[in-house]
Amino acid sequence: MIGCLLYMDVLNEYFEVKNEDVYYTFKGEIATRIKGGIKNPLYGKRKNLTVMYNKMMCDVASHIESDDFLGKIKDVEYFNIVCEMNKFITDKYGITVEWVYNKINNDSGNLSTDKLFDEIIRYRGGVDKISWMKIYDHMQLITVNDDILMYIAKEILSGSIYKYFVDRYNLRVIGVAKRFASPNKKNCNHIVLNWESDDGVTMERLIMLSHFVRDKRDWWYNMTRSKSGNNRVNIQDYDLLLNGSCENEILPDSCPIDSNIILNYTGIDFSANKDNNINECKHNDGMEEVWSSASIDRKDSTKPYTYDNVEIISHYYNTQVKNCASVHQISKLNMYQIDKMVKSIHRNEVEFSKLSDKELVKYISLYESVLCTYDVILDKTSRYMDEYKRRNPEVFEENVI
Repeated sequence: MIGCLLYMDVLNEYFEVKNEDVYYTFKGEIATRIKGGIKNPLYGKRKNLTVMYNKMMCDVASHIESDDFLGKIKDVEYFNIVCEMNKFITDKYGITVEWVYNKINNDSGNLSTDKLFDEIIRYRGGVDKISWMKIYDHMQLITVNDDILMYIAKEILSGSIYKYFVDRYNLRVIGVAKRFASPNKKNCNHIVLNWESDDGVTMERLIMLSHFVRDKRDWWYNMTRSKSGNNRVNIQDYDLLLNGSCENEILPDSCPIDSNIILNYTGIDFSANKDNNINECKHNDGMEEVWSSASIDRKDSTKPYTYDNVEIISHYYNTQVKNCASVHQISKLNMYQIDKMVKSIHRNEVEFSKLSDKELVKYISLYESVLCTYDVILDKTSRYMDEYKRRNPEVFEENVI
């Protein structure tokens, strides 16, 4: 009995809880496991681990957002955050944050990344007190913490490429759901997106965080990365594509062919079915804005994908209009539509005073585009004719032409 009491006294010398604070004396076996052994600055000292842990978490929360830490994880495929924090804290305190966490929480397992994230959030007083987007921009953040996933997803949705869809469809993040990534694989967390379609139906889609398109640079990478049959991998360098130009000049917000078509860089189909968006673009008379997925088009289809031979236009014009007719056919169609429009206006004798401001702007824009077309046609025709006259003066002298 006396031996047992002596043994308990020895233990109390090393480990003790007072008023919810945990005290520990660094002697004996622990000295062989801490960095430096008996030369460790903690050796022989009695420390309040609770107070020490709070200081550690202050340093961890600051370090995880620091340029020094983010510089280490940049472009690294897999990075063990807990190992890095243990090393960082050991260099400063002489013991790992994992060891102190386990002592305070009476835990003997490994400190997981998500446990560490929970502790950082608890210490800072909320998930929004950490720059998760800054961390996410530097690494593939692997976590099952719903609050972190939703926070990052909402930040991504606040980006400019989502604004049109947030405003028009009330696009929003409503939660996190677990789904199987693929057969025979473990389930993964998916962000639950919600929006209202044009006919008032609530639409829903589940997307893995890693599949969210963050911005136009991210979209370009996804569109040009190596895929079967994809010849665009040689134009993947986004900075070379911009070449000092404004991003919105190279990747415009609306289709350069039709400014009423908003380009969708998100990779999300907001239509009820695959034909919905095509029909909406087809029947749009210029009175409202519609959307179409952004697509990479070659200026000269006979030449390969190069930085100076690509432009961004709407998927509608790239696949439904441009590729279904020759240049001559499109010109003939254009003239036919203009002729039909002019005849219709003259036949109906439009009363300008009864038109709304929106309708007036529509007709002004329409006629301006026609005038621009004729200006180009007359200029080009005149140049071709002048060259033909230069080569064949005798033909014109005989009034054949």
